Amino acid sequence: MNKKPVSYLQTDARWKNKPYRVTGENSTIGGSGCGPTAAAMIIETMTGKKFTPEDACKWSMAHGYKALGNGTYYGYFKPQFAAHGIDCDMLNWTKTYGKPDHANHKKVEEMLKQGYYFIALMGPGLWTSGGHFVVLWWQDGKMRINDPASTRDVRLNGDIRTFRSQCSYYWWIDARKFNGNGAAVKPPVASSDTPATGAAPSLGLKVGDIVNFTGTQHYFSANTSKPSTCKPGQAKVTQIYNGKHPYQLIYVKGGGSTVYGWVDEKDIQPPALAAVDKLAKLGVINSPDYWKQTVTGGKVKYLDALLTKAAAKITKAGTRSATPEAGVASLVSAGVIDTPDYWLKNYNSYPSLGELLRALGGAV
Repeated sequence: MNKKPVSYLQTDARWKNKPYRVTGENSTIGGSGCGPTAAAMIIETMTGKKFTPEDACKWSMAHGYKALGNGTYYGYFKPQFAAHGIDCDMLNWTKTYGKPDHANHKKVEEMLKQGYYFIALMGPGLWTSGGHFVVLWWQDGKMRINDPASTRDVRLNGDIRTFRSQCSYYWWIDARKFNGNGAAVKPPVASSDTPATGAAPSLGLKVGDIVNFTGTQHYFSANTSKPSTCKPGQAKVTQIYNGKHPYQLIYVKGGGSTVYGWVDEKDIQPPALAAVDKLAKLGVINSPDYWKQTVTGGKVKYLDALLTKAAAKITKAGTRSATPEAGVASLVSAGVIDTPDYWLKNYNSYPSLGELLRALGGAV
């Protein structure tokens, strides 16, 4: 029997109106915070330390897991639990909505009996009209639910077949040791198509980075072989894993892409290279290949950061600054450069670097 998790509601008056949002939306914990609220229940239960939905939502926003116009990215749970020393992962990428007899449901029941907690994503039906995360635990021979948005008995202790019909995905949390069922070790999973260790990603990206996705295929897990088609464009890095397809990307609204899954490293253009393309398209620079080679070759220290920050600010080309010094001053004023002495000292050390500072300075 599992220890009963702490129960939190995202609609609690203490935090329901507090922000859970990114730029471009006005969402709150009460409206969109079910995922972090579910995580907070288990984290506080297992650590014995206060960790409220507000705390979890702040962590999610700070680490890039709030999805614009939606709730929380699927990649949120594993690193959130890891930050508290707790092992967690997605069971697999098999969608079970409308499949009450799928093997995943039986596997989850077996693991609940062993002392695991689970978080489930519910699809349209009794729990939600869109998507909603709930906590699962085991007591007295039955699966129980902590619902971040409801205390109705039908949603906490209702019909198991209805639940299975409306559940889409599962995340396990290894609480076996906590629940008195032996040492915590890596769990079995319901599918062999889960991430396995492969070559380490080499692009140096981090979760939350906005990249230019240049491919047309994405995958449901980091090691699956069967792709689905999608469109290229801007996307956000939401998870990183040492697998065949090491980066999980989700499209950025208005960026042209439809990617929503794991992708190959070769199909990602790092932020600095994407910045070069943007600046060339705007007419700020006229030799993009030269600056791409300079960035990838590591020939100018901090150039990648300069280009990325400048591209984020610039919306059109402008009259070039009269001198590199004037360009640096403009970039400092715009918040692009915070180490002017470095650039003033080194702009003559590499061909055309002074001209680049004049161009960027005039455009910001």
